[in-house]
Amino acid sequence: IISVGRLVEQKGFDIAIHASRIIKDKGLEFKWFIIGNGSLFENLLNQIKDENLTDTVFLLGENGNPYPYIKDADLFVQPSRFEGKSVILNEAKMLCRPILATRYPTVTDQIEDGFDGVIVGLDADALANGIINTLLDENLKSQLVNNLKNSDFSDTQTIKKYMELFGLTKG
Repeated sequence: IISVGRLVEQKGFDIAIHASRIIKDKGLEFKWFIIGNGSLFENLLNQIKDENLTDTVFLLGENGNPYPYIKDADLFVQPSRFEGKSVILNEAKMLCRPILATRYPTVTDQIEDGFDGVIVGLDADALANGIINTLLDENLKSQLVNNLKNSDFSDTQTIKKYMELFGLTKG
């Protein structure tokens, strides 16, 4: 599992760590790598130790090129409490990785649940269950990857809509 983001409350990595404890308690073996840096680095590191997850959850710090990690992951997870337009989500989509995101207010602007990702509730239990279900469902993962491979991630449609709005083209 891979996640990328600033280590701040908004990104929900504290929820992710607690979800990791739940997943581990249910017997699923996994590794979760978190790329990023921020004000909560030490707090999250302590939470990992307190939850006895030092062999499971790894804070990798800042990395200028997270793409090899994303490309090799079985699942990209975004446990955010809120986001604007998430650049890293689009990057995970372009790399055709199965995506699981929490139900923050704008998530459906970028993810269609069951088509190009999975959306779950914004709590540790929902996150844990969603991860388990997605990782174990080979058909779902394959469907997500195939849908991502056949999607257009350019902003062509958005640009066309703006051009129509500004009267630069005909609808």
